[in-house]
Amino acid sequence: MGNAGGQGTASAPVVAVLDQGIGFNASVFAAAMDAPIGSHGATVARVLLNTATTPPAGGVRPLDIALSSAQLGASFADLVHGNLDVDVFAASWGVSRMFGDDFAGPDYAGASAALDRALTEGRDGKGSVFVFAAGNRGDDGDNVNHHNFQNDPGTIAVGAVDALGAAADFSTPGAAVLLSARGVDVPVDPGNPGAGTVTGTSFAAPQVAAAVSDMLAEAPELGYRDVQTILAATAQPTGGSANAADTFNGGGLTFDPNIGFGVLDHAAAVRLADAWQGSATAGTLQHGRAAITGSAAIPDGGGGPLVIQLGLDAPLSVEHVSLGIDLEHDWIGDLTIDLVSPEGTRSRLLDRPGQAPGSASGSSDDDIDFTLTSAQFRGETAAGVWTIEVTDHGAGFDGTLTGISLDVEGAAASADDTYVFTDAFATLGGQPGRATVVDDDGGRDALQAAALSGDAHIDLTDGAVSWLAGRAVTTWGLDDAYGGAGHDMIVGTETANLIYGGLGNDTLHGGGGADTFDVSDNDGHDVVQDFDGHAGDRLAGRDDGGGFEVMQGEDGVILQMADGSSVELQGVSAFDADWFLA
Repeated sequence: MGNAGGQGTASAPVVAVLDQGIGFNASVFAAAMDAPIGSHGATVARVLLNTATTPPAGGVRPLDIALSSAQLGASFADLVHGNLDVDVFAASWGVSRMFGDDFAGPDYAGASAALDRALTEGRDGKGSVFVFAAGNRGDDGDNVNHHNFQNDPGTIAVGAVDALGAAADFSTPGAAVLLSARGVDVPVDPGNPGAGTVTGTSFAAPQVAAAVSDMLAEAPELGYRDVQTILAATAQPTGGSANAADTFNGGGLTFDPNIGFGVLDHAAAVRLADAWQGSATAGTLQHGRAAITGSAAIPDGGGGPLVIQLGLDAPLSVEHVSLGIDLEHDWIGDLTIDLVSPEGTRSRLLDRPGQAPGSASGSSDDDIDFTLTSAQFRGETAAGVWTIEVTDHGAGFDGTLTGISLDVEGAAASADDTYVFTDAFATLGGQPGRATVVDDDGGRDALQAAALSGDAHIDLTDGAVSWLAGRAVTTWGLDDAYGGAGHDMIVGTETANLIYGGLGNDTLHGGGGADTFDVSDNDGHDVVQDFDGHAGDRLAGRDDGGGFEVMQGEDGVILQMADGSSVELQGVSAFDADWFLA
């Protein structure tokens, strides 16, 4: 059953834009036109309001933040502490100085504490969602891993692409970019061409914030970590390489440091959010940690990498990895740091800071004491040996690594697996290994196709072929199925299944066992071919419970819902209201 408890129950979240000079005399921007053109923050608010399907509660709350380096940390902390009722914070700014916003330092420790409090206490413990623009200094050699506001595991860093989905040259890249959205020639008001266009990650981020607002409107029980997973899973990849996860489109998530896991798919994210199960919060977040002390020399240019291995015995499904580094070097622009997971995925956490494209050298600054992060390993297994490679690509400057710590965070390992499929399977499904899903570790396992925009044919029978996004996939060991926006056919097994049709006119067949047919998001006419309430079958998913009219159809009873949708139970002559689980 969807977190929202059914279609039509959307409630408006509270959304705030943190920016300089945004507030003027307004307590809220109730509509896009209330946010005047000319102010950076007001334009961010206009883009957000024009993108959201469900208007945020009371519009967008403008929060004036002091962006000077001397005041930013304290200003951010004060605004977050004072607005813990906010569901989504949108921030389209950053610190220009590399490694300037250090959450471990005195200037930003308060900001870090405020962020942690909002992630822990916000939204009644489900966590406020923070969406940050990745930055516009990619062509200057900047990286989101030079900035703790953008690379913190509790924030969502958003890059920019053009109208064709190609990464914008200016967009700041890095292993902590979660996804991207259009940031080149973005219409300020799609319905008013005279309003003009804007360019920058500043205007990609509010599109993601709007999508998050719509996700929470439909599924208010989502934890902030669920939001990140759903955005990553539904983003449309345009390049990069797959990690070693096995539950996304028949394999791993595709990642490119220039765009993250892909380009925002707003509608797919909302559909998947509405059908999502569970609530991943700060309270359920697990950690696996390892560290070393002592010094190790970094071989000078051409001498090969300094290799360090850290073992973890942590039964986790990875969401983020943080690497705390403390090193001495007189020319940090010569350095790269790669992190390799136990399953072989390589992520570049430091990439010659300050080296602009086409330049032979990077920053001449010295020493780094900072926390680097990566989102690239999402869905992999944490247990095993993690390998860190520190490489000096220039000659003439010695370096020493004086400390390193690894923190892998994510969900506790579980035999209950969810295999997510999206429209990207139309392309990814042709890759080796993705056309077969085998779950043989027990647990309650689901084929989750709510993100699909087209028709799906899902058969949970072991060894049966399902058709998703126009491609075949053969599955074993699955129990439950979730359809998407199309007219789906879903077939269960001889044991108890949960079958969710989603949008469209769906045909559902449970097979044997006491099956639950979730019609929470039915917006058309669903047909259940073999419903048997006396044998334990149930309908589920709507808050209105008995808010339907039972009619006699040609092939069985029809439950006519107040919103105009209907469910036909073929072969059923009479319906007991107790068979409907509200």
